[in-house]
Amino acid sequence: MERPKKNALPRNVLMQDEFKLVPLALIFWKSPIRDFTGEDVENMAASLRVHGQIEPIVCKPPNTEGLYAGVCGRLRYEGALWAKIPELWVCIHKFKDREEVLEWQLAENLHRKELSVLERAEAYAKLAQMRKKRFPEKSVVAGIAMAVEELTGTKPAERTVRKYLEISHKIGNKAKRIGLPRPSEKASFPKISHLEQICRIEDEDKQAELLQKTVHRGWTVRKLKREVNKKLGVTMAPPKPIDTGLIITCPECNEAYTFIHVEPGNHKLQKIKGVFTSK
Repeated sequence: MERPKKNALPRNVLMQDEFKLVPLALIFWKSPIRDFTGEDVENMAASLRVHGQIEPIVCKPPNTEGLYAGVCGRLRYEGALWAKIPELWVCIHKFKDREEVLEWQLAENLHRKELSVLERAEAYAKLAQMRKKRFPEKSVVAGIAMAVEELTGTKPAERTVRKYLEISHKIGNKAKRIGLPRPSEKASFPKISHLEQICRIEDEDKQAELLQKTVHRGWTVRKLKREVNKKLGVTMAPPKPIDTGLIITCPECNEAYTFIHVEPGNHKLQKIKGVFTSK
């Protein structure tokens, strides 16, 4: 099997870890299979057949029996089993402790595109707890962004990290337990901006109620914002009309009207008093 490209590897993998082909029969996993579906595994198997292995899986050094404990890349492993590929490229990393193992797994989880917003927020929150414990003197948000970049090669914006941490902190357990659709099923819905509106409400029951309606009714952020305002008793001032300066003349009576923008998708014509145009 062709060796994965170097730019597919995290920075620290390139600097210090061993990289070799390992038979699948020598790799084992202590944790159960994550929430992969049969379709996920079949798609990965097809990708491995067509494109080859783009990223290595990560394992601990071999134990006394010569077996490698898998840490990251379980879906690639399962896909290779399905495709009957006998061996995979493996990055062999000497982990300092259990905390570092969890950090790598969380960072890999964040790299998955199919995570829902709430799942991603929970992963960021767990990573934040670990960073606080290991590096109490450093900025948690900056540390998370740096750790994810080192472990996945992609650095999230610190502003984005803060948003996810706020969502995890403010969204109650009842709302978190709602079965949200996967992004692949419904276009990354709900989005961060939806959950930022839910965060404005402190009551867990109201959070869960609004999130449930948002998911099943496909509410836009604007619609959800109106509903949140109702729950909070907030009265919003009506939008101020804007004269676009566009003049429209009636072809029958030659009276002139100006085109008024009320709000996105809502416009009206306003008669210009005493103004007529000649034919």
